[in-house]
Amino acid sequence: MFRIVFVLGTLAAMVWFGTQVKLGDLTLYEHLMAIVNSEPSRNLVEGTKGKFTEGVSEVGKLIGDKTSTSTSDDPKGSSKPDKSGDKRGARALAAGEDRPSDDVPEADRKALRKLIESRP
Repeated sequence: MFRIVFVLGTLAAMVWFGTQVKLGDLTLYEHLMAIVNSEPSRNLVEGTKGKFTEGVSEVGKLIGDKTSTSTSDDPKGSSKPDKSGDKRGARALAAGEDRPSDDVPEADRKALRKLIESRP
C-alpha cells in the first residue's frame, strides 16, 4: 500500500512540476510541445513513417511471394497442410498415424498420460 501511495505521489509531483514550474520562459511541458511541433520533428516523423511503410511493403512482398503458391488454390485461405513441407510428417499423415513426428520416449508418454488422467 505504501508503494502505491509513494508512486502516485511521485507521479503527481512530476506532473505538477512539468506543468507549473517555469524553466526560462516556458514550463517543461511547453518546451516539449515546442519541440514536438517544430519543423525538424515533423520531418523526423514523416521520414520514419515513410521508411516504415517501405519496410512493411517489402515484407509483404516477400511473404506474398512465398505464400502465393500455397494459397493460390484456396481463395478462402483455409489452413490446409503444405505438401512441400516436412516429408516425415506428410508420410505419417498419409499412413494415418496418430503419433507426432517428434521422437518422444515411451516413458515420457506414459508420464504425460498419467498426468492427464489424474486431472479432475
